[in-house]
Amino acid sequence: MKDIVIVLLLVAIVILVFGAVNQDQQIDFDYIAGTWESVSVFVLAAIGAGVTLLVGLGAAAAARQRVVGDRHKLERELEQVYKRLRAAEQTARLQTGSAGEEPRAAAAEAEGEVSAAAAAEPEAEDSTSREDTSA
Repeated sequence: MKDIVIVLLLVAIVILVFGAVNQDQQIDFDYIAGTWESVSVFVLAAIGAGVTLLVGLGAAAAARQRVVGDRHKLERELEQVYKRLRAAEQTARLQTGSAGEEPRAAAAEAEGEVSAAAAAEPEAEDSTSREDTSA
């Protein structure tokens, strides 16, 4: 949000600078209900900069609300999946007959295999990098 505000302020400043450079010019501004006579270009630029800033902030706030809504939706879905996972784990424990001993041992064994593979991987990378540098 901070970045959006900075960009909007820069755009508003550019519009105001354009109006300040042309502030000596007076124009007649025709709109639906009538005519605004002898209006400085600076005043029109200030109004344009304000409208740009407000519309930009409104759009940014709407986008942020949508992102927050999507995040909450994903969190609810994740919570449902987590509950189903725990129920499936409980069913698996009951089917094995050992209230969690075998799954824990299997998990520890798998973790040990992953750790051994991760430890061996950097050694293989180091050996190839040494061969590349010596050539």
